[in-house]
Amino acid sequence: MDGRRWYHVAELRDGVKPIPIDADPLAALREACADVDATVDELRDGARDAVLNEAGR
Repeated sequence: MDGRRWYHVAELRDGVKPIPIDADPLAALREACADVDATVDELRDGARDAVLNEAGR
């Protein structure tokens, strides 16, 4: 990498926030998820349940 940093600009209700993009996004994702013991299906089901719960269903 040439020393430059890249950012994603996230739009929030009260403004914008720069989110740094890692030089190797896949490696960063693997590191962030290294301690997750659930399967993709279990994660998807949990997320669906959380959204429905939050929606009041």
